[in-house]
This record gives sequence, C-alpha cells and structure tokens, in this order.
Amino acid sequence: MVGVFNTLYKIKWPLIAIDGTKEVWAKVYKKHFDKYGISSHLKPHNIKTENDELEFDKAWKNGVWNCFETVSFNLTRTDAIKNKVYKWVGKLDELNTSEEAKHIYLLSVLPHEHPELKKFIEKMITDKSTPTTKIDIISGEQVGLVATTIKSEIDAHVE
Repeated sequence: MVGVFNTLYKIKWPLIAIDGTKEVWAKVYKKHFDKYGISSHLKPHNIKTENDELEFDKAWKNGVWNCFETVSFNLTRTDAIKNKVYKWVGKLDELNTSEEAKHIYLLSVLPHEHPELKKFIEKMITDKSTPTTKIDIISGEQVGLVATTIKSEIDAHVE
C-alpha cells in the first residue's frame, strides 16, 4: 500500500501548489487524518515553557502529548527556507525548556525547487530531539504510513 501511495503521490505531488501552513493541513494531511478517524481525537494543547506558553491546535495524549503542527518549507528562495528552519529551531529550543514529555510532529511540505535542502531541514530540526521532546518531520509522501501508525496508537490507548 505504501508503495502504491508513494507512486501516486510522486505523480501528483509537483502539481499541488502549497505555500501556506493552512494549505498544508487542508490539501495534504486532513483527508488522511479524517479517513483514519484521527481528527476526532485531536484537541488544542498548550505547553508551558521556561519563557512562554506554546499552543498546538491539534494534539492528543497517550502518556505523552502528541502535538501536530503544519509547516511549509516549499518556498522559492533558499534564504527564506533556511530562515524558516532557524525560526523552528528557536521554537524547538524553547519547547525543550519544558519538562513535559511530548512528541512533536511537523506535518510538512518540503521544498520542491530546492530538494538539496531536505537534509539540512531534517538535520537541523530532528537534532533538537531530547529525552522529553521527540521531533519528527513528516512529508506528504509519508502521510499514509504515519496516519495508520497514529491510528493504531490511538486504538491501543482507547482500549
């Protein structure tokens, strides 16, 4: 199934123009979260940090808070992509000041015009994982597999 999904998505992927964060959710992730019944389990959650309180509109708890944030790195200029990564690195540094256990899923669209930046994005962001903060970057190509995994975790937690 994943192979078929990836094949289909690779054909369609370049045809989907996505610039904004809301479009990432609406055009890529929402239909999969709805299909697997994940969306109905999501609710807002605030994480208190040393200097701030950061809000996640989509989260659920199974021992740790699983927080979903959409982000598009599909920008045209290399410097804009890097600046967005550095902004997220700062947010993740702040999240790491919280003692609350959490799993942050960045539901992302990676750059189409600058595929060489994919490794930069993944390294800079996932390097911010700590014992209390797990960070995963999810791309559109992975959404089917990730959604089935999350659905299994929700089902195991509900039982």
